Amino acid sequence: MTALTRRLRSLWTNASLCFSPAHIKALRILLIPFRDIIPTQSAMIDDAILYQVEEFFRTGSARFSADGNIAVDNLTNKILDQYGDLSDPCHHLAYMITTIMHFSRNYPDLFINSKLTYDAYIGKDSYGTVHESLWHREAVAVKLLHRSFLEKTYNSQNLDEFFERLEAWKQLYPHRNIMPFHGCYAAVNFDTQDIELALVFPLADGGNLKGYPETGKHRRRFTVWWDKLVLLPIHVLTIIVQMQGIAQGLQHLHANRPPIVHGHLSSENILITAGSKRVLRLGDFGLSYIVGLNVNRIKETDFTGSNVTDDIFSFGALIYELMTGISQPSSLHRRPDELQGKDWDNIWGLLQECLSDQSKQRPSSARVVNRLNSFQT
Repeated sequence: MTALTRRLRSLWTNASLCFSPAHIKALRILLIPFRDIIPTQSAMIDDAILYQVEEFFRTGSARFSADGNIAVDNLTNKILDQYGDLSDPCHHLAYMITTIMHFSRNYPDLFINSKLTYDAYIGKDSYGTVHESLWHREAVAVKLLHRSFLEKTYNSQNLDEFFERLEAWKQLYPHRNIMPFHGCYAAVNFDTQDIELALVFPLADGGNLKGYPETGKHRRRFTVWWDKLVLLPIHVLTIIVQMQGIAQGLQHLHANRPPIVHGHLSSENILITAGSKRVLRLGDFGLSYIVGLNVNRIKETDFTGSNVTDDIFSFGALIYELMTGISQPSSLHRRPDELQGKDWDNIWGLLQECLSDQSKQRPSSARVVNRLNSFQT
């Protein structure tokens, strides 16, 4: 939205408040050339209020004095008083803004105060778009969450669970196979007059594991990364090394008390960092669960879950994808012809244990790591 557009919208809002209906009708006729940017009703929050909200996010609630907290309470009350009525077209946005402000104050160490810009577009998934940015001179990835995701989770109960999961991710003891989490980023988008919430983490300049396994006639070929990306024939050692990195990341999560469940293990969420040795890291913990917060049974169609054994099932499905290039096969228990032979027996046996229909029969992540280590001896 240009400065002219914002100015016209602001003038229209003020006119709606100050002029009589006859004057409004005449003004609407005069502004017909700009009808695409003039709303049919006052469907936006006043810019002056939005600038105060943005100042709150950039100042940092942790540095607020008691008087500052009172000022914030006054601001949230003002927003809800003016726009909180269910008949107001801005009431969804008003509640979303005040709710995110509430959690920003409750989780001050979780929110980033620095102003970030969305630079190069990296990609997207079902939860948001990812952009490159710069934070404290470090290249970072900023996942800008879709508005639809926020609308589903902006009520206090869902967001409370959401931020608890993110806080668990940020407080994790560092591990080479876990992508660190820098924090949340909230901001006002003055171009769209909307609120934005994003997740910030180090830039995985090697991309993710999605697409590395080849499909179709090339499904026995795999992309191996060292000096450059090349296609090489798949071999057992490559699979074992990749499995080890992922399993060690899961073991680190499950060793916490209470255990942390990734909950959405997939090739899209296995990130690759560049360097002399490329490392696989588990990321995207926005959907992970601390055991006991929420219980949803695993869905075999998307391999998501809510306990440690569900993570093991997802791990098995992921390994099947690495070996075959097929992400959602009709049967995870049918052994493909190209994976026949004693070289694959150990891996196939472990995979079938992970994919057991009986969750209690699935191995722990620690046992998976030990089994993988034994394959190389």
